[in-house]
Amino acid sequence: VWAASTLKSETARLTKLAPYITGDALVLWEGLIALGYEPYSRTTAWIRVVQFWAEAAPGPNPYAIFKDKNPKLFSQTYQRRVPKMTFAAAETALNTIEDAAVRAKCLQLLHTGMRWKESDSLSDGHVLGKGNKVRRIFASSAAIHAPYNKVREALAAHGLTPHDLRKLFAMELVRRGATVFQLKKALGWSNLNTAQSYI
Repeated sequence: VWAASTLKSETARLTKLAPYITGDALVLWEGLIALGYEPYSRTTAWIRVVQFWAEAAPGPNPYAIFKDKNPKLFSQTYQRRVPKMTFAAAETALNTIEDAAVRAKCLQLLHTGMRWKESDSLSDGHVLGKGNKVRRIFASSAAIHAPYNKVREALAAHGLTPHDLRKLFAMELVRRGATVFQLKKALGWSNLNTAQSYI
């Protein structure tokens, strides 16, 4: 069910962890620390191994058991990154990007709140989002294509990422008075708590 790019990245991640996936949870935990994984990365890697082990070796899952017995090791590991500039400042910065296609793509992401992966599916004001859910995007233009590496490079020069543009869009909607329900609909979130966190 995975796209080829997801399969490639997941294979690389699991291959890196393979020497530590022995069935002994402590070996994996110590391996993640030795590899220099930060708390959030340790948690996401652990979840990946739990799912892999469940498929590869049905039965008791030593990694799931370890996680259940040690919840504090995996709690509150995500540090929300808030962009350091406003929507207006980002718009000004993006307008200085020389490459016209990259500039147009960045501005489209900022003005619509689309995720990078769904932005290429924009058609007739709709995108295919997470979970194959179609949602309305409030933009009249068609999908704009630009190489991901060039977009990332242009944004990095301004201290931004593609996902930061989505966050700035959400923050701007809140600044303009959007309710939690409007925010949820505009960004395609299934969880009200995600929208509430912005408000």
